[in-house]
Amino acid sequence: MTLKITFKNQYNAFNYQIYMAIAMVGCFYFYPQFRTFIGFAIMTGMWLFSALPALYLHIEYYLRNKGEEITINFDELIVKKNGTVKKYQNSDFEKITVYIAPAYNSGVLGFIYYFYTRLITTKGEEIIITCLMTRKMEEMLKILGAPYQISRKPFFYSLRFGRLKK
Repeated sequence: MTLKITFKNQYNAFNYQIYMAIAMVGCFYFYPQFRTFIGFAIMTGMWLFSALPALYLHIEYYLRNKGEEITINFDELIVKKNGTVKKYQNSDFEKITVYIAPAYNSGVLGFIYYFYTRLITTKGEEIIITCLMTRKMEEMLKILGAPYQISRKPFFYSLRFGRLKK
């Protein structure tokens, strides 16, 4: 299984925001009561509440995995970035954590569709696999065959906040 940032994965992560924007325009067009300043302010505020965190996460995840290609086999993980290739065996991973929103796939807010996996090696190296590389995180972890844990915290997971020590 080869993972890299693709247009399809980016679209799947951000499509909720696109659909909400279309729905908002439809409400303004078909329902005259939303054409007031108050209606516009409420609808726009609700959309921005969902869209701004999603846009932030999208940019952060994109910048983190840009130009990176990860190949997962049953016994190893190969990371290619900037012309360098690093190989890791399954036994090299000390800790694997999937950071996912508690309301993932509930369809309430767009930013809850963003998640990532953090792999820590025994040498202290960190590998981040975001949802822009694969939407099938469970399948990827099954192929890797290493034990992992799922961390569900309130709101959403930024890469910066996932690194905070407890």
